[in-house]
Amino acid sequence: MIMKFVVSLAMSVFLASAAGASTVTNIDLNDFFADDDVTVSADGTSALFVENPDFSSIILSNDPGLGDPEVIIAAPMTTLSFDYSFVETLGGDDEFFAFLLDSVTGSPLGAAYQFLTTDSGSGTVNMDISPLTGGQLGLQFNLNSLFADTSTNSTLTVSNVTLSTGSTVGVVPLPAGLPLLLGGLGLFAIVRRRSAASHRPT
Repeated sequence: MIMKFVVSLAMSVFLASAAGASTVTNIDLNDFFADDDVTVSADGTSALFVENPDFSSIILSNDPGLGDPEVIIAAPMTTLSFDYSFVETLGGDDEFFAFLLDSVTGSPLGAAYQFLTTDSGSGTVNMDISPLTGGQLGLQFNLNSLFADTSTNSTLTVSNVTLSTGSTVGVVPLPAGLPLLLGGLGLFAIVRRRSAASHRPT
């Protein structure tokens, strides 16, 4: 009887601590730098990108190296997640590209920490950032116009960007194709973002 009570009590304590160990932190997209063609909701939970024929990349980014808030600090058992809805119109040749940045160098952190799609669709992206524990990370979302684009009406919605600590899931693999173009566009967008930042009024 006593043994059953002890086991039961131990299980209760374990389940209570396990339940309390998992936390979800919402990331406010109002803390990000947004191009004029990105509209962030008042509560910071979503952002709408609208393609602009004058720019090949539409950017929403948080880069601590440029003075943006440090909203992502990697910790053990931590997953970065976000939802997206990408609508590519007829004649469109566009891509949605999301990636984590090194906050010191401003460089992308590699294929394990990025997501790319050229197909209309929606879903949830999860990235295990545990291997980067202790690092201060930047995060950037791009709507990119590619070479064969003849339409300028594509849209992208990014929402529910969160950090979940207490459990990790596998990284969504980067779809195959165009790795050099991907890297080039990512670098171009970072340079453009940093150039725009240098012209901000102080």
